[in-house]
Amino acid sequence: MRIAVGFATRGRRKTIGQTLASLRAQSRAPDHVFVSITSREDIDEGDLQLFDHPTTVVENHKPGLCIQRNAILDRCSNFDLLLFFDDDFIIERDYISVMERLFSAEERIQMAIGTLILDGATGPGFTCAHAEAVIRSFKKQAQGVRDVFSAYGCNMAIRLRTVFQHGLRFDERLPLHGLLEDLSFSRTICHFGRIVQTTEAVGVHLGEKQGRVSGKRYGYSQVANPIYLRHRRLISLPTAALFVCKNLLANALRSMLPEAWIDRRGRLAGNLVALRDLLNGKLDPVRILDEL
Repeated sequence: MRIAVGFATRGRRKTIGQTLASLRAQSRAPDHVFVSITSREDIDEGDLQLFDHPTTVVENHKPGLCIQRNAILDRCSNFDLLLFFDDDFIIERDYISVMERLFSAEERIQMAIGTLILDGATGPGFTCAHAEAVIRSFKKQAQGVRDVFSAYGCNMAIRLRTVFQHGLRFDERLPLHGLLEDLSFSRTICHFGRIVQTTEAVGVHLGEKQGRVSGKRYGYSQVANPIYLRHRRLISLPTAALFVCKNLLANALRSMLPEAWIDRRGRLAGNLVALRDLLNGKLDPVRILDEL
């Protein structure tokens, strides 16, 4: 099985360097590493020269997670499996070998995610050193596989034969940070087989805060993107409503005493602009490309 690893990164030069370094410890090395950037400032070329396996830098002058991931997909027609990692996701040394065994064992598996030991996206985040120490001390469970509704974009493996047979791509109408792009892709590929989570492949999501979009744009996406996915019939109306209400309530309550690492007031403002657009018939995920 030929396995590629892909990273989409922007404005996190130091972080992507640390993440790439963690790949060198893999018991099963990837056959190729693709790094999608928006500027040469996004990466230190020296970080790529430390690999024994081939690496390709894909430069996209138009930023956006879905755009950058599609640029990687377009170069992977000769591979069997593509592992997408966020630029701040640190993996345990057997992660790639576990995914190779999993996909080799069952043809019906189309997407898979590992198990997060820690997820810094829900808090102030973690350092790379802390993540590596936690991974070293973690006692993995025996192999367990369960079906999930959606993959989690910080770490997901995709069977490429299905992708190219059916022309699947990430939805570029979910711009910039591409909120719910993982859900959108998952609910498309699920028609062809299983989406699973394995307990044997583990990692830590650092939750890097640098390089994020503004709180107002993110807040707009929290309303616009789930409603857009509902219009595409990828999720149900109750599921979309739950996403919107949960985010709106959290931002409204916590804006009075916001966390230091989240712009709650900006998110709430974006939520309200999106609700106004919904009432006016102008709601569209790509509106975040405009000045809100």
